[in-house]
Amino acid sequence: MKLFRKLGLATAALVLSVTSLTIALSGTAFADCFQYNQNGFTTSATPIFNNICGVPGIGNESNFVRIRKDLTGDDTDNSTNNPSYTIGTLTSHCVTGTKYDIWNYLHNNAYSQDNNNGSGSAVAYGVNSLLTAPINTQGTSFNFTDTVSATNAATVTDNAGLNCGSNKVTLTLVPNTIHIYSTPYGGWKNLSDTILNHPLTMGSPVMGSGIMWGCWNYRMVVVYQVTVTAVTPTPTPTPTPTPTPTPTPTPTYPAPTQLVNTGPGTTGIVVAFAVFTIAGAVLHRRYLGRRYRKD
Repeated sequence: MKLFRKLGLATAALVLSVTSLTIALSGTAFADCFQYNQNGFTTSATPIFNNICGVPGIGNESNFVRIRKDLTGDDTDNSTNNPSYTIGTLTSHCVTGTKYDIWNYLHNNAYSQDNNNGSGSAVAYGVNSLLTAPINTQGTSFNFTDTVSATNAATVTDNAGLNCGSNKVTLTLVPNTIHIYSTPYGGWKNLSDTILNHPLTMGSPVMGSGIMWGCWNYRMVVVYQVTVTAVTPTPTPTPTPTPTPTPTPTPTYPAPTQLVNTGPGTTGIVVAFAVFTIAGAVLHRRYLGRRYRKD
């Protein structure tokens, strides 16, 4: 398979420019992938997705979901104004308003000569891409996945992550930022905001047909953009203090007042009472004595 010979220099440059990531190419050889060689290399006569290693401007196609922090606000902008995409997980500070682009790549690696104008063995049918993203959720880390399937090709899956450290944020989709590209489309096309987390029918040369021809000219890229909003921690309510009960005061009494002397003292009263008692007893005895003598 000769990339530049098949596409022509101008077309190849266009395709690579819109998907360019400016990442270093991997020199690792994988036993289960087709190794890119500008002088030609063997792939397949039947559909197989994202299985070429060392693609110029791309690297290994098996890493087909990538993420970057967006600096221009345009997720279709792959100029030097935006940074390179990250493979795996991007760790970021995630302050309110920060935007991130998610890049999803699809390539049918079958030979172009086996397309046979759409009826050959290289053509993939029933092609779908399931782009999953945790939109409208809160957290400190997020995972973005793409699962590509077809009725006559093996399903492939990849993912990229966003790690916000200890910053808890809400993740939302930036409206009108889901776009798709393929050379036959003539440029980027808009997709509905509702396609995330639902199967998306893919197609090239015909967009949305579910039919994908083999080789470089029919590669597709879907991008979308998310933003974060910092979650304000809910303050812990200060408990209302329990009032300290007011102690019941110990009653106080006035100091006793000395009684006014209104007559003889206590001793005199006692003596007088004793005299009257004795006198009464004597008189009573005499009275009884007289009575008994009369009887």
